[in-house]
Formats: sequence, structure tokens, C-alpha cells
Amino acid sequence: MDERRSEPRIKQPFLIHFRQVNPKPLNDHWDIVSSLNISKSGICFNSIKRYEPGVELEVRISNPLTQTKSVFLCSVIRSDDLDPTRKLSKTVIKLEGMSQEAQDAFHKSIDLYLLKYRDQ
Repeated sequence: MDERRSEPRIKQPFLIHFRQVNPKPLNDHWDIVSSLNISKSGICFNSIKRYEPGVELEVRISNPLTQTKSVFLCSVIRSDDLDPTRKLSKTVIKLEGMSQEAQDAFHKSIDLYLLKYRDQ
């Protein structure tokens, strides 16, 4: 099978806090999940809500390797129902809304993580 992805993925879980910011929801709260995979351009995780493509999320990621936190805006690429009876969706978001400095720091932390764990 050909690899369709343009960026390598980290498969170890990262702790992610996120909330919907646009359109503004009635219930403004932070959800906490673990990533399924993460790259320089996006994140995949399971969520208890299905999001429409284009919905904007504010995301905070804790990197256990560098002991840093990154905050940025993201847009939902897709959110597919995994199991309607359990109300679980596989959500993919595109990272956006980062300053160049924040983007460089995030990319550096991804590169360090991939280098350290590439054989695992």
C-alpha cells in the first residue's frame, strides 16, 4: 500500500485539550483526549462529538518529551462516526493559526520526538 501522508506521524499519545471556537457552541468547555497520531500539519484523535468539516477548534498540546505546551487554532478536516451507539468519532484536524515562532518550535519538537522514537 502506498503512503498517502506527506508528513511522518507520531503514534505515541499526546495529551490534547480542545474546544470549539467557531461556530461558537452553546456549551463552552474544554475536552481532553489522547492523540491517535500527530504530525507537523495535523492531529487525529477520537472525540465524543462529530464535528462538521471547517469547524474551528482551539487546541492545546502537551509534549512530554520537551515539557512544553503549544496552543493554536485548527480546522476540522473530517470527523467520522466510529460507533454511533457509543457516540465516538475519529476526528482529523489541520493545524493553523500559529505564529512563525510557535510553528518553528512545534516542528522542532515533532522532529526531536520522531528522531528519539523512530525505531519504536
